[in-house]
Amino acid sequence: MTAFGANAQIMITERCNLKCVHCAVPEESSPADTELTTAEWGDFIKLIAEGGVEALTISGGEATLRDDAPLLLEAAAAARIPRVTLLTNGLLRNSVITELVAVQRRHSNVGIHVSLDGASTATHDVIRGRGTFRATMTRIESLRAAGGVITGVHTVLHRDNVDEFEAIVAMVSELGASVWTIFPVAALGRAQQSALTSLTAEQWADVTARLAHVRNALGIDVGQMGPVLNDDWPADASITPRGRSEASSNVVVGPDGAIFTCPPLRDHLMGDVRTQRTVDDWRIALQMGEELTESVCRKCQFRLLCTGIDPDRPFRTVDTPEWSGRPDEILARQPSMTNLSGGH
Repeated sequence: MTAFGANAQIMITERCNLKCVHCAVPEESSPADTELTTAEWGDFIKLIAEGGVEALTISGGEATLRDDAPLLLEAAAAARIPRVTLLTNGLLRNSVITELVAVQRRHSNVGIHVSLDGASTATHDVIRGRGTFRATMTRIESLRAAGGVITGVHTVLHRDNVDEFEAIVAMVSELGASVWTIFPVAALGRAQQSALTSLTAEQWADVTARLAHVRNALGIDVGQMGPVLNDDWPADASITPRGRSEASSNVVVGPDGAIFTCPPLRDHLMGDVRTQRTVDDWRIALQMGEELTESVCRKCQFRLLCTGIDPDRPFRTVDTPEWSGRPDEILARQPSMTNLSGGH
């Protein structure tokens, strides 16, 4: 299992130029009162680099709506975090493309992952809005023509785009991406009112088998996040998907500096960026998060969203399921965990 806190994601803004129907953390339902300044983010990046973070993802909302997104990528790379990734919807301004390409040329550890929810206008645009597929592909080609590299693709799979599986794989390969991460439609945020239909357990089993071929035959590093237990995968199934680990090892930071483990546990804070002065402060926050996830994750229906599926042993036979509900339901049965809520 990856050490808790080795992977971190900073959501530098929740503002976005799209209204994706599946968004788990939409701006309107979890707005940040204030965004951290460039200097505050920069100081925090240096701190977590010193604290041993191995992989940092910079995301939003749409991170590139902040003019300092390339600067923060540069700061993370310069701090020698081994792997630094920008997650974007791909609708990049020309000035941002120029800056991102310059950062990638200076630092080989900087990647760019783009969200593509289909291999055609019909499938991508139904999630992200009319005209977005064509616009996104145009901006991606502009970045690549300037010398930039798309290192990864993120895709939400559902019943209306799963038939494009092979076409999406071909698109990922043609873009030269080395990573393809797929997600389910999780009943969080806007997706709770979305018309998108989750894959069935049978479809997930088929996708999982096909992903093994993608990984072995094409050499693409596949990350399968999900299915959602009890929504996509039935509670009474004798075969259960096996996660990469029993609990999440991720740390997430919101635009206002709130430190938490995942969107469903956002009200249970590990700390705040503005109070993180030393590496010891960071380690105390990580200890709080690790205690929380050890208690909640293995029973959480969203666990496989955070840990992903074990690619070598994706399924196991069980007598009874380990998981029993949503994080808020699990926490309600564990009053002792309220001391981790940060006053929320």
